[in-house]
Amino acid sequence: MADLNDAISSPTNAYHISPADQHESTTMQDTIAFIETKYYAHIHDGGTQFISLLNLPEDKYQAFEAKREEHTLPSMRVHYYPSHATAIMKLAGNTHETTSREIYSMIRDTFVSFQIRSNILQPRGASRQMMADGSSKEPDDCWIPRLTRSRDDFPSFVVELGEAIHQLRVSARMWIEDRNGMTRVVLLVSVDWMSQRIRMERWEGIDADGIRAQCVQEVIIDYANTTVENAPLFLPLWLMLDAPIQMIVAFDQDQLFLIPDSTLLHWAHDVFL
Repeated sequence: MADLNDAISSPTNAYHISPADQHESTTMQDTIAFIETKYYAHIHDGGTQFISLLNLPEDKYQAFEAKREEHTLPSMRVHYYPSHATAIMKLAGNTHETTSREIYSMIRDTFVSFQIRSNILQPRGASRQMMADGSSKEPDDCWIPRLTRSRDDFPSFVVELGEAIHQLRVSARMWIEDRNGMTRVVLLVSVDWMSQRIRMERWEGIDADGIRAQCVQEVIIDYANTTVENAPLFLPLWLMLDAPIQMIVAFDQDQLFLIPDSTLLHWAHDVFL
């Protein structure tokens, strides 16, 4: 099983990226052509979602980021390793982006129902985060506890969305372990479009000779059969905040941030509609 040490030694191995989905970066034109080809295959032919660019030193990477800012490239989330001159890319088509917004809306509405507003947990979307190993990584969504951290600080809660759960789990370990537990909760959302099933995993850091990431809850939504296993989805607010809940909102710490099966099924309806 891939862990943080695997990522440091070989990002492509850590993310289980096959040689066919790796590209030795030469010219910008060739790099863009590779990305566009893989993006089309992913969207239209069920191709892989994760790809990698190799031989991408920082000057080439900055030029690539400048192209991204022109909004002419396919949508993606990037994890760049300058020490390896490697970029890991998660391709994000329209369906991915729409699903990401639906997840955000569901979580935001639940936060509001618990009186958790943006001045307490501020949403930061897919903003790039600097990791302790020198790499930079973009989530699908993240939140920062604003009473104790600045708006540019590291998030305490991260959402990663995708199709292959084994690749998302690599990201969960990195978020939690790289900054020694500053990210305390990671929600993985793996969508199987063919079977209309969604797997959600909640990961937390376990303090045992250093912070280690561990999956502590799995929820399976079977939209076709309108069933949800292991609901409700539980997200512990006290782990996302840097102060006891009693000091911040008017309810007891033992109350849970719960998303019930009815809400999860309604959200799945919006995803697969």
